[in-house]
Amino acid sequence: MPDLSLSRRGLLRAAAGGAAATSLAACGPGAAASGSAAKGVAGQLRIGFQPPYIVMDVLQKQKTLASALRGDGTDVSLKVLDPTVIQQSVAGRALDLGVGGLGPIQLSGQPFTVVALVEHSPRTQALLVRKDSGIKSVTDLKGRKLGSYGTTINANLFVLRAAEKAGIDTDEIKFVPLTTDQITAALLSGSVDAVQTWDPFVAQLEASKRTRTLLTGQGLVENYVVIYGHRDYVKKYPKTIAKALRAYRKALTWVNAHHDEALRLFASANKLDAEVAALTFRRREYLLSAPNERFLSDLKRQERELKASGVLTKSVDWDAAIDHTIAAEALATER
Repeated sequence: MPDLSLSRRGLLRAAAGGAAATSLAACGPGAAASGSAAKGVAGQLRIGFQPPYIVMDVLQKQKTLASALRGDGTDVSLKVLDPTVIQQSVAGRALDLGVGGLGPIQLSGQPFTVVALVEHSPRTQALLVRKDSGIKSVTDLKGRKLGSYGTTINANLFVLRAAEKAGIDTDEIKFVPLTTDQITAALLSGSVDAVQTWDPFVAQLEASKRTRTLLTGQGLVENYVVIYGHRDYVKKYPKTIAKALRAYRKALTWVNAHHDEALRLFASANKLDAEVAALTFRRREYLLSAPNERFLSDLKRQERELKASGVLTKSVDWDAAIDHTIAAEALATER
């Protein structure tokens, strides 16, 4: 594996790069509204998500979302994609909504509006080392190679905050950008000394019995997962989004009421063995709510940190980036 070590600023710039593109042909042409648009309802709803999100798996398997929107003549499509591809596709109008993590770089540089929170799982982020490693704390990462997914800004902020808390300069850590497919092999082979990753990759490494968890994201990152859309779509079709959120609530209620069955579906849909699925499942805090003050406070903290690093120069238009009303009104209705 080539030596791709990056400085603190280089790491953050790599993180920003993945969200810069604004179009993607693979997912199809831009949104085409049907005659139902006159009623404020879209003729289609295309959602991209990255597994493992059990509620999205339930929506696919039980066709809950398609059923909820059938009466409006709205066609529903759910696609499993890489998070960067989802962002590119929503920005280019090849998708209508995305499910995943967003930070200030994406929200300042792309026409995204967050409409709901669907997960808050800081414990799913972790720093890991090999079981026989001499690294006992974050301080020991000085001069070592740390593999990190270079296009996820929240993940990199986790590393930067962990280093700051330990009192070390991140320039003393050799960051190595890796894809999710490379992280496990890089750590176990010794190509890197430690990795920063998230579930289910954390759980897979734990299940291998060959690694130790140095630190989790608890107390360092909030790790929210959101539903977001292109601002034009959000403005034009709030009724469609509201119905989608109520369908999501129905699927989430099913997950909470059928834990064992949901866990089996989770394992099957994501091709995980039972131990890895159970570890991942219990560390995820599934929810559904309108964006709240804790979420907004976390994003603004990220914005300050990124500006201080010189990576982010453009301020986020928070009024445009966050919609507080669609989810609040949709979820206030009777179940």
